[in-house]
Amino acid sequence: MIEIKSGSQKPVSADASIDFVLNHPGMSPWLKNALASALDVDPSAVLNDLEILNFVFRARAAGVSGC
Repeated sequence: MIEIKSGSQKPVSADASIDFVLNHPGMSPWLKNALASALDVDPSAVLNDLEILNFVFRARAAGVSGC
């Protein structure tokens, strides 16, 4: 089981974090859908895709905000 530590909080399992996001009413449908679909994909491939999304959307946000 993988545990995630956030700041001074106690460790949380990855499965518990996933369940939290999927069941939280305040999380966006897009995020929930992306997370649910990523569960069937190799985690390393998902991390690579996330890096690409991060790069592309940071550039897009900078272009929109004029930064």
